[in-house]
Amino acid sequence: MITFFPTPYEDELAYSIVSRYHKWSYNITGSLTTQELFEKNLIVKVDFFQNIHSLTEKLSHFSYITEDVFLKKFTMYNYYSAFLDFISKERLKDYMIHNKNNLHINHMLEINEYKALNHNYLKFCPQCYEEEHVNNVPYWHLSHNLPGVLVCLKHHQILLDSLVPFNGKKIVAADIYTVKENNKEGLVFYKELLLEVAKESKKLIDNEVDYSNIITNYYTILHKNGYVRNSGEINTEKLFSHFISHYDSKFLSILKLSFDSIKYHMTKIGYFNTQIPPLFHILLIIFLNKTFGDTLFIDKKTPFGNIPFKCLNIYCNQYSNKALNNYKIEIQNSKVLGVFTCKCGFSYKKDYNKSLENSNYEVISVGESWRENFYHLVYVKDFPLKYICKYLNVTMRTVYNELFRAFPFEKVSKSDIEKYRYHIKHNKKLFKCDSYTKALAWVLRNDLKWAHEQGLC
Repeated sequence: MITFFPTPYEDELAYSIVSRYHKWSYNITGSLTTQELFEKNLIVKVDFFQNIHSLTEKLSHFSYITEDVFLKKFTMYNYYSAFLDFISKERLKDYMIHNKNNLHINHMLEINEYKALNHNYLKFCPQCYEEEHVNNVPYWHLSHNLPGVLVCLKHHQILLDSLVPFNGKKIVAADIYTVKENNKEGLVFYKELLLEVAKESKKLIDNEVDYSNIITNYYTILHKNGYVRNSGEINTEKLFSHFISHYDSKFLSILKLSFDSIKYHMTKIGYFNTQIPPLFHILLIIFLNKTFGDTLFIDKKTPFGNIPFKCLNIYCNQYSNKALNNYKIEIQNSKVLGVFTCKCGFSYKKDYNKSLENSNYEVISVGESWRENFYHLVYVKDFPLKYICKYLNVTMRTVYNELFRAFPFEKVSKSDIEKYRYHIKHNKKLFKCDSYTKALAWVLRNDLKWAHEQGLC
């Protein structure tokens, strides 16, 4: 049983917590420490710290912090997951907590590309160290060791290299490092810009915010600034040219970014793929004169008109009112689409290259109230399908799609079965008429076995 374990400090790296345990346990080798804490011999990673579940299980008798809190407060999980979709976030979480999904993570994150941006050695702020050393508790800071972070936000000092390799094989506590010669001259020139990078990086680890739909915000801002072609495609060549003019080659090399890697990431943005290193997102946000705060989401002017948009469900109490704020941009078959969703469940999409009139949209989902009223129009009022199509302001394709889908509230009686079977048998020659279409849809929803026997499907 583990008899003690260090209490984490504010902004402390998980690696640092383990290193302090290693120091005070007086274990001769790191493998003894990892066997005690994780029941296996492993390298304690700085960036993608793993086996958190095993660690917190070992510490359960201390009423230690939960694995979820440990993951989000003392590892780089929030930083690396900020731009991932929900499934990818969960896979990364499993990877770090349970050491699962190794192949998924390598493919999903192109992990070698992420690791190429890591520092060579653990970084520290000399002033932070002096202050902490007074209390005999110096430690490795999480915010000091994020990719591209070279300035301490607390003291505005350039961070220095230790002699402890980043993701090295040894577990080394912060109080025994030795400082090697550091050339700070080249960094001082870029100090203000590096401070911006550090601030945006800190926001990512401090706030568990979902930026997986950030492409919508990017697209809106890029469109406003002239980086979108008439076809709706992002002009990545123009964006790349202006980007590398804004950040000179020396600054980018300090951050371990090459022109080739930037061009590659630009191409991904052009294809609406945001699963690229967070450092690139940070530089792009700064280039666009935005921050990872509310200002990124305030812009009401979009390529599809001004927010809010109209709900096009005639049964919604917000119908035709501009009250719809939920919108995102997607790319499908090289087409740029705006996707608009209302609280009533009705959602639709529009092509960037087509008119924004109500008639030029494609329904994605309709919501429960729309379907109930639709059913009433078809089977109670028995209105013609063309009339219903015009009345609801949707295409015939939407009408057919909804007609052949199951209605959860639909009740089926023996008399209904007989009625619609009779319709089918006596109206086969009139298969294009509304009554036959309605009957066929009913049978396929509620009498599928008989429909199979009749060769109807």
